[in-house]
Amino acid sequence: MTQVEFPARKSDPATSYGAARNYIQNGNQAMVKKKIMEAMLKNRSRLTASEIDKLAGVRCAHKRMIELKRMGLVARRDPRQCTVTGQWAHTWSIR
Repeated sequence: MTQVEFPARKSDPATSYGAARNYIQNGNQAMVKKKIMEAMLKNRSRLTASEIDKLAGVRCAHKRMIELKRMGLVARRDPRQCTVTGQWAHTWSIR
């Protein structure tokens, strides 16, 4: 049996695990990942998580990027100043 990894930390309360389970089972996680990938494919440049949020119309790219990296779909790149926040942040690109 394969163990499902829920997007919640070990230190999170049980309610977070319930929310994570619902997030996955309702298809929301897959939908958000799809929106992120579509935005990145359309833009084709190195983007920060905040820039991806803005382009994809989501608010959680920073959480999904590690999952997409584990899937081999994106790669973490060098940091630069984000055009959304003005802060230095790592960028991401399609692999």
